[in-house]
Amino acid sequence: MSDNKPFQSQSMLEAILQSAVGAIITIDTNGSIQTVNPATVRLFGYAETELLGRNVNILMPEPHRALHDGYIAHHMVTGERKIIGIGRDVEGMRKDGSCFPMHLSVSAFEVKGTRYFAGIVHDLSTRSRLEVEVGRQSALFQAVFDYVPEPLVITGIGRQILLANPAASRVFGYEAGELMYNTARAIDAR
Repeated sequence: MSDNKPFQSQSMLEAILQSAVGAIITIDTNGSIQTVNPATVRLFGYAETELLGRNVNILMPEPHRALHDGYIAHHMVTGERKIIGIGRDVEGMRKDGSCFPMHLSVSAFEVKGTRYFAGIVHDLSTRSRLEVEVGRQSALFQAVFDYVPEPLVITGIGRQILLANPAASRVFGYEAGELMYNTARAIDAR
């Protein structure tokens, strides 16, 4: 057995913290930031020295900023875990004041009798932009599909009708929605 085991474990933990893709922030029970990793610095735009010792609520937009310390105090008194141990999507705020969607997971831990909280943050901006683009493309498709004067019918396996535009209803004499989930044989017969 080697006496280097505790040192090696500490070195590994430090390497994990420094190389983690997600932002990792530890705070004390007063909300004061104790540690941040490089991903936190990149994500929020603050230097490490600007964050250490500050209240973590500087990384939150209102109304969460004003309410955060009350959440911690409530947890410390009641033990109620509204967010601790549960991941949730929330909004973060960068140094420049811009807000962004993020996923936050919070855990509580104790070191030498002192309680701390660790937050792991993942930026959801890319996902959010993709959702907006998919929504825009979907709306464009729906507009074209609905207003093309020719009948359009989209079928799935077994020629089951999945979509039919208003022109298809007019041409084939069906009410809106009547064609849905029937087979294309229903319009072949007309």
